[in-house]
Amino acid sequence: MKLTFNGGGHSRRGCPAAGAAGWPLVAGVVASPGTQCHRNARIQLKVTEDRASRNIASFQPSIWGDFFLTHSSPLATSPHQQAWMVHRAEQLKEQVGKLIAISSTCSLYQRIHLIDVLERLCLNHLFEEEINDVLYQMNNIDVSGCDLQTVAMWFYLLRKHGYRVSPAPPYGVHKRLGDLNLACSSNRTTRRHGSSPPLLLADVDSQVVRFILSHRSSLHRYASFAFAHIMDELSLAATIDEDNESKMAPWSPRARDWGSMVADVFANFREEQGSFAANNPRDLLSLYNAASLRIHGEIILDEAISFTKKCLESIMPWMDASLASEIKCALEIPLPRSVRIYEAKSHMSEYGKEAEANELIMELAKLNYNLVQLQYQEELKIITRWWNGLELRSTLSFARDRVVECYFWIVGVYFEPSYSRARIILSKVLALVSILDDTYDVYGTSQECELFTKCVESWNPAVATGLPQNMRFLFGKLLDTCQSIEDDLAPEEKYRMPYLKNFIADLVRAYNKEVQWREQGYVPSTVEEHLQVSARSGACHLLSCTSFVGMGDVATEESFEWVCSVPKIVQALCIILRLSDDLKSYEREKMTSHVASTIDSCMKEHKVPVQEARVLIEDMIDETWKVFNEEWLNMKNHQPKELLERIFNLTRTMVYMYKQDDGYTNCHVIKDTIWSLFVEPVSIM
Repeated sequence: MKLTFNGGGHSRRGCPAAGAAGWPLVAGVVASPGTQCHRNARIQLKVTEDRASRNIASFQPSIWGDFFLTHSSPLATSPHQQAWMVHRAEQLKEQVGKLIAISSTCSLYQRIHLIDVLERLCLNHLFEEEINDVLYQMNNIDVSGCDLQTVAMWFYLLRKHGYRVSPAPPYGVHKRLGDLNLACSSNRTTRRHGSSPPLLLADVDSQVVRFILSHRSSLHRYASFAFAHIMDELSLAATIDEDNESKMAPWSPRARDWGSMVADVFANFREEQGSFAANNPRDLLSLYNAASLRIHGEIILDEAISFTKKCLESIMPWMDASLASEIKCALEIPLPRSVRIYEAKSHMSEYGKEAEANELIMELAKLNYNLVQLQYQEELKIITRWWNGLELRSTLSFARDRVVECYFWIVGVYFEPSYSRARIILSKVLALVSILDDTYDVYGTSQECELFTKCVESWNPAVATGLPQNMRFLFGKLLDTCQSIEDDLAPEEKYRMPYLKNFIADLVRAYNKEVQWREQGYVPSTVEEHLQVSARSGACHLLSCTSFVGMGDVATEESFEWVCSVPKIVQALCIILRLSDDLKSYEREKMTSHVASTIDSCMKEHKVPVQEARVLIEDMIDETWKVFNEEWLNMKNHQPKELLERIFNLTRTMVYMYKQDDGYTNCHVIKDTIWSLFVEPVSIM
């Protein structure tokens, strides 16, 4: 099933238009945090128009309660100890920075491994400039003589950081390049005898020219005539006056920077029938992780995924426990999609077992982890006090009490200490989105939901007079929270609030539409029709926008216009999670009164049974990841990396939350990870 991605639509101030038709659609599915959690394990019973006879869902109570209000870490008991930790971490930071600086004398694999270790241990935010310098140097390296593991890790690391490196020539270029090589050879012969006009660059396929320019270090091996001819013509083009540069062909090196590419880096390892010359499990695992960053048209990476996945699944039972665990985790969530802060502690344990583990890096990782954990604990106190102040536990007892899980979710979006304000703002919005979701999903009648939607669209308390007391109470708390967020913004940042409010209004419109579908028993005829609503009810567009609100100067008004147009990368985020969520929750939701799933629409559209529909949905997820990767690597996207990283991290966290079950609703699923991240410090000794 092919997905269709449209351009963003605007209403006032670039926010989504008020209705399904105004939202840019992708034919796929949507899932998202706070809202998407509503799709999983929602125990939904029949709701009648008579409030007195409501049947309310029963969710698990909060595991944490007020735990973080009173919890005191042993590391926080001594100010002297904390001061020592900060001082020692600064010393280690300086020493590790020197290690990065001298890594230029090391092998490529050693440099890649060093950066990979720093990132897995969540130390990269301490060395951003140094790491960027190393990556820039790596981008210009010829890896044609390197082994498969080195090439795969090089490819993975650069693509993860937005470098558009290529695994092989674009589809069809090989043949056209061969034809060009023959033509150039023939042309040179006839030109020597004066019987043929010169073959000019303007006559050559621009894609082939771009490819040659990007691969000049290696193309002489199999296209020497074409290579020599193009370089001859370029030497003439280089003499063109600067004033005429605008007239140069689009393939001109000065007309556009095409980025660094390396020819056939994986083709060198490709064997017959889609297999690859991997010598050991590490080769397979590295290639699998690298290929997970594939985009459309990269057939060699499609083959790599199929081959490595099959091989890894077959050898996993025979591996030692550590490697088997790493393979299992990668098969569940490939490394580029993993949430580093959730796994940092386990990476410390694994790195410590390596023969060449650096003691300075290990000590810094432990100290940094403990210092960041102390900051998280203080922020959890703030979030818990805010949550208790809303008094929603007693007033809206039908809803999920998951404020700690919300904060855990958002720490995965920004783990860096400098984003404290952003974490708190996004956690508050996510917690309220969850309450809104449950209100529409398991409590409100159709008439009440209609009225509540009008209240949010107007942001006027007077409109809420016809609501039941607890829904009126919720609307008041929504207004109060938005006001408190605005109060936390600087005067020059307050323009951000209309974007946030308009997205909240669009979200409840989608919720209200789903209520109507449920009441009518309506099943959309196509997946695309379903997504006109379900892509919005996933709340990914709202959370993407909100992730910018607390980020300071890096987020500009242009950035908000961009994210509120719902660009393709946000659309892909919505689709990936909606589809993933529906796959997990379909059978469970069928046991209750529930809005139709995208699987239902897929069955209806293609007239197939549920298992075939599942396969189609899984294919749509794979295709949408390619779109997401394309947009991540899109050179035309000029938004700061710090902002794009939030959208990527939102996708990562949602994949994590729904990898096995709905870890948000079924909170026991992620309880141990929360305890490890927020409560249990790392032993320094």
